[in-house]
Amino acid sequence: MAKRTVMVALRVLLLTVGLIVCFIVAVNLSGLGEAQPEQAPAAAAGAGAAAGVQTAPPALTAGEKQKAQAAQAAAFFKPAFAFSLVLSAAFAWMMLRSGRTGWPLMLAVFIAYFGLGTAVTQIESAIYLPKKMPPGMLGKIVLMGLYQSLLFAPLAVLLLGKLRGKREAAKYLRFSGRGWAVRLTLLAILYIGLYYLFGYYVAWKVPAVREYYGGSDPGGFFQQLAGIWRDRPWMFLIQLGRGLMWTLFVLPLVRSFQGGRLELAGAVALLFAAWSAILLLPNPLMPPAVAQAHLVETAGCDLLLGGITGWVLGAEG
Repeated sequence: MAKRTVMVALRVLLLTVGLIVCFIVAVNLSGLGEAQPEQAPAAAAGAGAAAGVQTAPPALTAGEKQKAQAAQAAAFFKPAFAFSLVLSAAFAWMMLRSGRTGWPLMLAVFIAYFGLGTAVTQIESAIYLPKKMPPGMLGKIVLMGLYQSLLFAPLAVLLLGKLRGKREAAKYLRFSGRGWAVRLTLLAILYIGLYYLFGYYVAWKVPAVREYYGGSDPGGFFQQLAGIWRDRPWMFLIQLGRGLMWTLFVLPLVRSFQGGRLELAGAVALLFAAWSAILLLPNPLMPPAVAQAHLVETAGCDLLLGGITGWVLGAEG
């Protein structure tokens, strides 16, 4: 038992390093690694010009440049490793307990990785952050997610020793048409409730978040919902669709899961919540206080959503 635990831990560490490599390769292939215009210096220069003062940043010596680069690398690597470790552990749990191997498992991992990590999340970026992103950046982020998913899926299957082996029969998702309709609808509606509850009571209560998005606290949760319904009623339909996507993208991994219902709930909870750890990484588009608030918000929301989703999908038909 101890030997197996050590071997699993080593595989997860290898997968963590592999995930970081996939991320770096995907960033460069997508063009996202190209230098983006620095908004802060541009704003400072504009302010100086308006005041009639011409200023220029002081030149850095070679030693100062090396120290700055080392500090940037450290600031990126630590949170990147933490995020990759959590995500690798989540996928390893689902994959090592999967009855699938080889290409079927690769496809299931690709669907979950790209769907949960890019498709679901970037819908919100397109809604809330279009004015804060440089032109073309959103497309590059989606492309990066696609490349990363294509690289990660076969690498994970290889490193976790699931390239070949005996395939087990599907254990879950044996529902009738009515059973599917009820479960998918309830889970999608559940997501809307959790999304707005955590969004208001965890994120929106932070002044930095309200300032960042240019909003205010209406004084209560139901007043917040009423304001959204009045100004942007289509948001509820979009969030209903996102709630449905959270479930659909994890179905291939759930179907082949060989553990019990409680274990499935825990594995899906970790898989859903792991993506929030990406907010640990330095984000040029979001102040640290805002990112921290969203980290707590999304981690709690997605952990609870994942646990309930796994439990519901683990029920007998």
